[in-house]
Amino acid sequence: MIAIIDYGMGNLRSVQKGLERVGFDAVVTRDVSQIQAARGVVLPGVGAFSACMENLAKFGLVEPIREIVRQKKPFLGICLGFQLLFSESEEFGQQKGLGLFSGRVVGFHAEQDLKVPHMGWNRIEKQQDSPFLDGISNGDYVYFVHSFYVVPQDNGIIATTTEYGRSFVSSVATERLFQAITAHFPGADLVHGYGSTESGAVTFASSDDAMKKPGTVGRISPGAELRFVGDDGKILPQGEIGEIYSRIAGNPDFTYHNKSEKRAEIERDGFITSGDVGYIDEDGYVFICDRKRDMVISGGVNIYPAEIEAALHAVPGVHDCAVFGIPDEEFGEALMAVVEPQPGVTLDIAAIRVQLKTSLADYKVPKHVEIQANLPREDSGKIFKRRLRDPYWERAGRRI
Repeated sequence: MIAIIDYGMGNLRSVQKGLERVGFDAVVTRDVSQIQAARGVVLPGVGAFSACMENLAKFGLVEPIREIVRQKKPFLGICLGFQLLFSESEEFGQQKGLGLFSGRVVGFHAEQDLKVPHMGWNRIEKQQDSPFLDGISNGDYVYFVHSFYVVPQDNGIIATTTEYGRSFVSSVATERLFQAITAHFPGADLVHGYGSTESGAVTFASSDDAMKKPGTVGRISPGAELRFVGDDGKILPQGEIGEIYSRIAGNPDFTYHNKSEKRAEIERDGFITSGDVGYIDEDGYVFICDRKRDMVISGGVNIYPAEIEAALHAVPGVHDCAVFGIPDEEFGEALMAVVEPQPGVTLDIAAIRVQLKTSLADYKVPKHVEIQANLPREDSGKIFKRRLRDPYWERAGRRI
């Protein structure tokens, strides 16, 4: 049994559902004896650092948590629960943490020209080999929602880093903790999910799922409903690509601050969308194709740039890339790929096309390819596609 610590601050049910999805018994509890008897412990966290520490103290959980870690029991901190493991935080002044790692929690507000909170998909870069990171590669995307990050005193515990205005530490690990995880949880599974801030996690995929169905984001999670909607507003059957709408029974309603019209735009019959398109196969596995706004229609055929970008990332020497549609007299739109090479690497456009043809249909191989260093990026670190795409449409005097 895995204990999820309930101290009134955290997305407890989401964590519990994720663990149950991959076959573990999980209980949400603040009972110290139950936590101490568990095979492993998870500390989630959402909210203010000081409020979380106050609640841990209120329920008598501070010393039990420290003792559990000293006993080398498998322990996982998630989101703010991860930050609480450090010595102190600068949030609302100097706040003391659990002190299990030496270091501070600092805010992104100290950086210039960054949107806070940091929200969205960003890549992680592995800084050490660990069983916890098995199945995760350099450059894999992870979803972030946070305003603070940790600065460890000991760089040796850094497991992954992420770029957002600067390189920050996105996870830490110690050898003894991950050895303990391996010993206590042989064959432990990494869980992948899909969702959004508005919807929550609506699918889950285990490592076995990922092996069985490469590219899947998993099956629909318990309590969630998904619809795949066509351009005509009709719900599509299995295997057909449409915009993904979802809802989770019991989730509280929400709105956007001073933007109620934006809230209305994303809803259809009680389901909401984050703008992704995808499909569900005959076995109930969900696949994401791309963002709807990025889809290219060339010669009447829908083409999803994300698939082509994934193929480009497999080309040796490619650091990053962007694929989008530009005006074409014959087909309406044609594919354009702008590729950023790795430092010191010279890429050959003809060779890139040859390699793409080994994994893509001919009509998905970009008609136009450009090599460009230092692609423009948004505050989040993502490539600013609009800055690359818009000049072509402006010169054509049309938007699509």
